[in-house]
Amino acid sequence: VMQFGWLGCCRPDMLLEKQARIDAVDGRLIWYRILLQNRANVSLAAQITDSLPVGLQLLNASAEPQMEGQNLVWVTTAIPAGQRRFIEYRVQAAQNGRFVNTARVQAHALDGSGGGMAAAGATVTVGEATSYAEDGWKPPEWGLDRSEVICDDEIAGDGGSCSSCPSCSC
Repeated sequence: VMQFGWLGCCRPDMLLEKQARIDAVDGRLIWYRILLQNRANVSLAAQITDSLPVGLQLLNASAEPQMEGQNLVWVTTAIPAGQRRFIEYRVQAAQNGRFVNTARVQAHALDGSGGGMAAAGATVTVGEATSYAEDGWKPPEWGLDRSEVICDDEIAGDGGSCSSCPSCSC
């Protein structure tokens, strides 16, 4: 979970947090939870836009969003000062991978005194992630997943006897 707008000196009027978790029974289901907290002294209305990564399909939500391509959009009613709202939704992954998505909120004071923006992101990995679903990128097959002991002497380049590495067979 990443949270933006966390600086104590510059606290936004609307706090936005996002959480994601893989379903315990079905590893292709992902549950998301968005928290909005009004930190202003007045009521705020907000528009939340959450960008679904390619490969995820919305199944249901606690509040029905408007679909704009891969974006889920919610518009809230007034959120009184100090109050919270939650949006929960569930998606299904079409394939294994690492899914990163970000929600953005634009909040406006109902009395016209201002507003603010915030963003929060969440990342989940479904199955054995061998590619990144956003663009299909795959890490190169360099064999770096196989660890072998490398002696400090070898790294230093002095070609010594591996005195710093007694388990080496050099």
